[in-house]
Amino acid sequence: MKRLIKYYSILVLTAFIIACGQNQNSNISMPDITKIQLPFDDEGMKMSDVVDSISYICLETDTTCLIGQIDKFIPLDTILVVVDKEIAMSVYLFKQNGQFIRRIGNQGGGPEEYLAIEDVTVDPQTREIILLDLRSKRFLIYSFEGNFVKSIKFDFYVYGIESLGGGKLAGYLS
Repeated sequence: MKRLIKYYSILVLTAFIIACGQNQNSNISMPDITKIQLPFDDEGMKMSDVVDSISYICLETDTTCLIGQIDKFIPLDTILVVVDKEIAMSVYLFKQNGQFIRRIGNQGGGPEEYLAIEDVTVDPQTREIILLDLRSKRFLIYSFEGNFVKSIKFDFYVYGIESLGGGKLAGYLS
């Protein structure tokens, strides 16, 4: 009996390997890939090749806005959006001078709360901040004033989002 199970297992494994090696979609062509040559030399790229000035902003921190690490930083004309998705699990708004304005949303299981922050984007036209909560498979939308606007459920895996403006989103799907 053990010998029969062993042979059956080898047969199934062999069939699986053969099936995985075959191209099921041979009529699908790969998209054209455009290669962009960046101006690197042996020493690498200089910061002055991509920016013309650097400003350091000291962000105000107290017990209401303790940042563990900055995972994403979105500078806008009037505000700075700082995302700490790993340690503080929060989204913060600051003025251009670094003064703390408010925290956006809260972590939790409620309808206006997020379980975890996967990504954040901003729609400057609608003045909204969009949080991607992959655990609950929802987009949570908040106003710049910190008010909850709405939640949108989805049934696919999206790992990154970017606002296209006017309430439209682009996402990196898997």
